[in-house]
Amino acid sequence: MKIHLVGVCGAGMGSLAGLLKEAGNDVSGCDRAFDPPVGPMLKELGIELCPGFDPAHITPELDLAVIGNVCRSSNPEAARAEELGVAMKSFPQTLGEMFLEGRKPIVVAGTHGKTTTTALVGHLLHVCGLDPSYLLGGIVGGSGRSFRLGGGPHFVVEGDEYDSAFFDKRPKFVHYRPWIVLLTSVEYDHADIYPDRESYVEAFRLLVGMVPEGGYLVACRDDTRVVELSAGCRGKVLWYGFDGDANMRVETLAVDETATTAGFVLDGKPLGQVRIPLFGQHNCQNAAGALCAAILSGAEVGRALSALSNFAGVARRMNVLGEARGVIVVDDFAHHPTEVRKTLEAAKARWPVRRIVAVFEPRTNTSRRAV
Repeated sequence: MKIHLVGVCGAGMGSLAGLLKEAGNDVSGCDRAFDPPVGPMLKELGIELCPGFDPAHITPELDLAVIGNVCRSSNPEAARAEELGVAMKSFPQTLGEMFLEGRKPIVVAGTHGKTTTTALVGHLLHVCGLDPSYLLGGIVGGSGRSFRLGGGPHFVVEGDEYDSAFFDKRPKFVHYRPWIVLLTSVEYDHADIYPDRESYVEAFRLLVGMVPEGGYLVACRDDTRVVELSAGCRGKVLWYGFDGDANMRVETLAVDETATTAGFVLDGKPLGQVRIPLFGQHNCQNAAGALCAAILSGAEVGRALSALSNFAGVARRMNVLGEARGVIVVDDFAHHPTEVRKTLEAAKARWPVRRIVAVFEPRTNTSRRAV
């Protein structure tokens, strides 16, 4: 198929472009700029990149125009596609129809920790020989990519609650056909499209209700709203977290500058300890959830536990950029107030004797509400 992506440099759109290219399609895309990290990835993949939004990019030969949710109905390329009768679909609809249908989707959702947890599940399944596919909104450390097209039945996808497109205001994850939903947390976010807390929670209620009989909800026992929402699941619920009633219980044993040592217990049976190159209590929870989902998917327990130790992380998640004149510079994507707090707590645990100076860009509506 000849496919053009409008707004291709978004995190999800860039990942989809890569999947489409690797699946053998003729892929092009446009955007205002092709900055790192997505731009270089697209160039390396050989995807034709068209600067700006120009109706000339839309031709009658196109089989499909994928419209990113950054675009409004007035976007000149979207308008041109409609004028020519070129099929238009959103990013999540395209992903669902072309890659998730017929597979076992593992949808990682929640306000916090989606990207890291998606990468963790994909990593564990890959190391355990299950040849998964995955798509997430960040570059996996060491790979330069945010996607993988495998031959196995499992597809791990970051389930974003943001809207799909100007012509489909539903959350992206409604298109994802979950076999497993891994739900990390639910806390009000995206104040620009969700007018109040209940409307935001309702989106996740919808997702939990999509888990089929025979499917699973892997849910964080430490989050009160997640516990409440689990009542609407038709499948089996498995808990993870620090809570003593969790099926997959984690405890933080030690932290140093290079790793967190954590212990895991599954249904009362100790699995062992492992050094994980991640920091913060939230990442111990993320590791426990990922381990639970991987085991449900057929990963061998000991091999999956060991694989946590060589996880390469995700770009812009507490990445050390370097050290100059005794100052360590760290880059992190945290933008929700809770994420900022958790990241600072993790930094203090990792470098307990250092003074922490935070430089924060309030780039979302949620982060600016109290400014």
